[in-house]
Amino acid sequence: MGLYKIADLPVLAEVSYPRCSGQLEKYRLNSEDAGTAPFIRVTVTQKMIDDYREAGKDSEIIKDWSVEKQRDEVEYMLAGAVFYRELLSYQGMLLHASAVVVDGKAYLFSGKSGTGKSTHTGLWLQHFGERAYILNDDKPAIRMENGRLYAYGTPWSGKTNLNVNRKAPAAGIVFLGQAAENQIRRLSAKEAFSAMFEQTQRNLDGKDMIRLLDLMERIIETVPIYHMDCNISADAVLLSWNTLQREEK
Repeated sequence: MGLYKIADLPVLAEVSYPRCSGQLEKYRLNSEDAGTAPFIRVTVTQKMIDDYREAGKDSEIIKDWSVEKQRDEVEYMLAGAVFYRELLSYQGMLLHASAVVVDGKAYLFSGKSGTGKSTHTGLWLQHFGERAYILNDDKPAIRMENGRLYAYGTPWSGKTNLNVNRKAPAAGIVFLGQAAENQIRRLSAKEAFSAMFEQTQRNLDGKDMIRLLDLMERIIETVPIYHMDCNISADAVLLSWNTLQREEK
């Protein structure tokens, strides 16, 4: 069991396998720095891992349950699910996205698997150089604090493991689609709500679902949300960047 700080919150986590333990390490918190705030508790038991296997025997992630790595991956995934469910009590949520920070502000690129989120933010790194870094490449936390939306690196960052223990104010969210030509448009509140809901944790009970829906409404009122059809190019970077910069003026 270890004590960590994730999304500016103390987290008490109990995990057994190396991937989750290793990813958590950069978020470790000294007990004397924890203060008196209540802990988020993240516990993944062997029963939870076995139950997941029983419920999803056809899943690719548990194709060969005799391999220790499969249990490792399931624990990593379940720990993230527990954390993000608890985060709802602190005005925070999961968004499946690649979050890139430029000049101290976070830009989140979301969308269905295979739309090129990581490739797009990788082009941002190439374009902006030392001005930019990846905050989290798959599952950043976003959280409202004092009326402003912030994005956070978390240990749960998909296959690339790209994440840093930092936070940045969110300047915009863009949902990507693949197309031959680049075009971008701001989403209506209804469209933004639907797009966000598709890219977050949804297997929630009634109370947590209400928290999620209320939080999404606040986020939509706080930051601009776009859809961009793009061909994953330097021109696409400039289109999204210039559009978001106009929004900030």
